Amino acid sequence: MDGMRDKSGDPTFRPAASKPFDIGDFVKLIGASCLTAQYRRSLRAIRCVNSIYQNLEGATIPLNVLDISLKEAKWLDYRRPVDDDGDFTDFEHFFPKRKEPMDRGFFPRASRFACIAMFESGIHNLDPSVFDPVVAMASANSLFVAAELVADPSELCQHAIKRVIGNVGRAGISLLVLPQLAPRVKELGYDWRAVPHEDYNFEREDNFQHTNLVLSFTEWSRPVQVAQRGSIGEDVFLIECVLSVHDRGKWVADIDPMNHNIMKWDVSCTCPKQVEPTLTAIDSWEELLDAPDNVAVFRANGNIYARLGAVAIRKSQGTDQQKRTLIVPPGVKPCFRCVGHLDKAVIID
Repeated sequence: MDGMRDKSGDPTFRPAASKPFDIGDFVKLIGASCLTAQYRRSLRAIRCVNSIYQNLEGATIPLNVLDISLKEAKWLDYRRPVDDDGDFTDFEHFFPKRKEPMDRGFFPRASRFACIAMFESGIHNLDPSVFDPVVAMASANSLFVAAELVADPSELCQHAIKRVIGNVGRAGISLLVLPQLAPRVKELGYDWRAVPHEDYNFEREDNFQHTNLVLSFTEWSRPVQVAQRGSIGEDVFLIECVLSVHDRGKWVADIDPMNHNIMKWDVSCTCPKQVEPTLTAIDSWEELLDAPDNVAVFRANGNIYARLGAVAIRKSQGTDQQKRTLIVPPGVKPCFRCVGHLDKAVIID
């Protein structure tokens, strides 16, 4: 590990790039019969921490985290099956081989945020339920963000967390939550020229290059009760934030991109080539808000933020609109003629 100090002068360490920690090799080395229940629990905690921090490039950990008893970590048992006793005699059952060590349902995002908060502060062992509504966490110069906010909406990234450099201008740890009320959406105007609904020419383009996502804060905040007070400035607060779509500097809608049910469209062509359906192009946010009655293509090819905004807006328009929305994953070359027979659908390209 590489030794260093943070801004306060306290020693920290940055995990060096190395071979991932393999508990299986370790257990085989010392023998499963030598492990007590508490020891197994601590090993499981180390494995979880290792898996989380592999995806948090540049994150540092204060050395006083070594004083924490990992077997007492509250995030280790949150929403964990009650029949999983961590019996190393059936090692493959306890740690089954999987592409992602902590995949969907195995270690929820709330537990991951609670784990990061513990290792960021070096003292806080918070109840993971506090993190259920949290979409991002700010600490020092790091923003730990739910992957849905920074990844293409076609990617399956439930529970994943990414680190980006930045802060929200507050000391301690800030837990960012979205408003509980339904997101606001721009009202439609009366200028018919804003919604031309021209025919789609089968050209894959990005006509939303002036779109960006803006993070702002409301006046709502609430302190989180913590059991430890290790140093000044380690207070933890829930802070309400609003994520909104802006186009050419003008507000379009507030969005909640979490947990959408938009279907991916990555199937091969199945239609006869002579079919020439009439599709509609969506090249502005007004056209998306007032979608046509046939199949339409939202043209934001390669633009993650516009695609994210479009998915969230379709989600906010109700369950029926979600069911009538398809998203084309990056790198996929779809045949838009295949969907010409659908009744009123929006394809996000």
